This record gives sequence, C-alpha cells and structure tokens, in this order.
Amino acid sequence: MHEFSELISDDNPIDNVEEVLSNNNWTYIRTSQEEVLLEVSGKNSKYHICFLWNEKMNALQFACRHNIEFNEANIVKAQRAVMTINEGLWMGHYDIPADTMTPTFRYTCLLRGSEKASLTETIEDIVDIALIQCERHYPSLELISTVDSTVMNDNNFSLALMETVGES
Repeated sequence: MHEFSELISDDNPIDNVEEVLSNNNWTYIRTSQEEVLLEVSGKNSKYHICFLWNEKMNALQFACRHNIEFNEANIVKAQRAVMTINEGLWMGHYDIPADTMTPTFRYTCLLRGSEKASLTETIEDIVDIALIQCERHYPSLELISTVDSTVMNDNNFSLALMETVGES
C-alpha cells in the first residue's frame, strides 16, 4: 500500500512536465504554479503548447495549437474536417476556438490516485502522441485554410483528409 504522500494530489504535476520538457531540451516558460507554455518545431510547423494543472479536478490538460488560422470563408469546412479527424482519434480531440480560429489538439488526463513515478512517463506519452497527431493532420488542416472554399468540393475535401504515406 502506498503512503498518501506518494500520490499526485500532494505534488504538482507541472514539476513533472518541466522534467519532460528539460529532458527534450525544450525552452519553456512556467507562467504560474498551474501553467507551462512552450513552442515546439515540428516537421510541418511550429506548435504552441500549453500544460494546465487544475488541482480541484486533479486534471492535467495539454493543448497544442497549430500555426494555422481559419477565416469565415473556410471555417465550415474546417469544422467538418475537425469532426472527421476526431472520429478517428482514440485519445484527445481537436477543436477550433472561436477567439483564435486556430485548430488545437487537446488532451486532459485525470490524475487522482496516480503515482508520481509513473506521471513523467504518462506526460512523455501524451506529448509524443499529441505531436504525432498534430504532424499527421497538419497538411489537411493547412490545405483547408489556404484553398479557396469554392474549389474545396466534397471530392477535394475527402482527398484533403486522406492520410498520405511517403514524401515527394
């Protein structure tokens, strides 16, 4: 049986987040006891990442914002794309906040009863999975943001969401 002091509720998981970020040699800003911000370069773009700790809910939220912005002309296609992408995700989800019109991948992890030793590995997994998803869906989301909405018919839309393999 574990001592209560070994449970996450006595520790701040943002400390574990900092450990993971440091291990990756990523520069970050800890804005408060509950928040860490950073920017990570991927193959396709830079991603703006935020970790938020909510002690009352005992939950850690990860948000990864793409460097893409939708507008009124393409927001309906973008929302449809996000809905289609979300149907295929096992973990996390995409949304498009109205204030930024920018696709954001989110994942929230409940930590009640979690052991501190396994938390760092959990955070590593969250980051790895999220960045894989962001890289995987970036080309489709970027295409929708840049193509004229009159050109993006249903056939082109389906092609845009199709997963590609290989490189040109």
